[in-house]
Amino acid sequence: MNLLSTRLLALVMTGLLAGCAGTGGGGGGGAAGRQLVLADDGQSEIEVAGRWETRPNISRKAQIRLVDLVEDQYLLVNTYRPDEIKPATLEEFAQSLSAAIFESLGQGTVSEARALKLGEQPAIEYEMRTGRQDDGIIYLSTVVQGQRARYHLLAWTSADGDVAALRQVLGGFRESAAAREPLRRVTLSFNWPDRLKSQSSVHLKVNKRGEQYEMQGDMEASVRRISAEELLVSTRVLRHKMSFGNAGKDKAKEEFLQGVLRASLTEVPDYVVNDDGELVRLENLPAYQRRVQNAILKALPAGGQRDALARAREFVESSLTEETLLTAFQEDWAESVGNWAGGAYVVGQAYTYTVPYRAPALGEQAFPMEVTQQLAGHVPCKAGAAPQSCVRLVQTSRVKGRDYTRAMDAYVRKTVGDSVRVDDMEVVNTVELVTDPRTLLPHASKTKESKRVTISADGKTVVNEETKEENTSYRY
Repeated sequence: MNLLSTRLLALVMTGLLAGCAGTGGGGGGGAAGRQLVLADDGQSEIEVAGRWETRPNISRKAQIRLVDLVEDQYLLVNTYRPDEIKPATLEEFAQSLSAAIFESLGQGTVSEARALKLGEQPAIEYEMRTGRQDDGIIYLSTVVQGQRARYHLLAWTSADGDVAALRQVLGGFRESAAAREPLRRVTLSFNWPDRLKSQSSVHLKVNKRGEQYEMQGDMEASVRRISAEELLVSTRVLRHKMSFGNAGKDKAKEEFLQGVLRASLTEVPDYVVNDDGELVRLENLPAYQRRVQNAILKALPAGGQRDALARAREFVESSLTEETLLTAFQEDWAESVGNWAGGAYVVGQAYTYTVPYRAPALGEQAFPMEVTQQLAGHVPCKAGAAPQSCVRLVQTSRVKGRDYTRAMDAYVRKTVGDSVRVDDMEVVNTVELVTDPRTLLPHASKTKESKRVTISADGKTVVNEETKEENTSYRY
């Protein structure tokens, strides 16, 4: 449970404060070729283009879970053994599955049954469409009769997607010639209680351009149900302390940072999550944003060059927006709960995929972010607990590339001036969680974010390494 957005604190302490008080300073194409994807239960397989990626967090039951973001296509494969279903013909079984799916989708249209063959095995397909013609979704529900089981392939794409190409993808499916040993998977369920009190301790360490900041604090949080599908999470800061690597070197700057930190930790925004583990909204974000932004602007020095002060104000106002703060909370929540909830993971297997990344300060452009997830194994939730009471989750995300660098360069030129140029930029973030798989209540987390920025200014090129490390422990 992320009781306080330490990502938000790091945002204030690094990206904003150092910029104000110190220095003035495309979609992924996918892998080429073909790949053979094996079902986790060892019963089936499918050959697809290399750009298709396994996404363990889009289904907890499907044995094959694939996404092609380039073509906006999705595919799930479920296995039904003879002893798991009531006796029925292939046609009856396909019709009942498709009817259940169509009912859950709401309004739309469904086609007549279409007989075909996949992997030399008989199959029945239904095509369903929901929404309007220009912004709806097309589903293909296909049941294949194998020798050992029946397989339900559910594929979908946008209303303007290439359905013919999606059918070609399904044509690569087949029942495996021989059954393999099934892989052991662990399901991660979001199941917070309706009421909960907890405490957490956090240690945040930032190293930016040779300057070091550390923050330690204790927080108290409460969870309570506010509707049939929503929980409200409130956080209160009990204690905090900020220290500096070169204490006393710059008293004015230290006082500035302490003041902004106090404003940041006053009445931290409540947030609302739903029973699917999704962050729905923040309750009092506008007031919080104004308070922190005003604290920074009030602390700007009264003297100095007018142009420099104007740029500093523009930097703060464009960086510390409601959208920026909301994004910080959303990313924090996604890493600790949202990206994992409802997924099923093979123990020890690394899943690598690409998702679009957007930074509010950089506009609407999306950049490819490579994400690797792994359920590394079972561990005790705390000292003395049962050996397999929790699991260790590891997620690493990486954003880099020409388009991202260009966007950062344009932003820096706008806020700092044309004298500074960003030649290259890479951001890597790794999160390790010890969490209860039955509830996704965390017991410990470690985060390390590193930024490598190559900057040209005054005829010189400098490579800056910036790091943020955060350790949090939770008590219930």
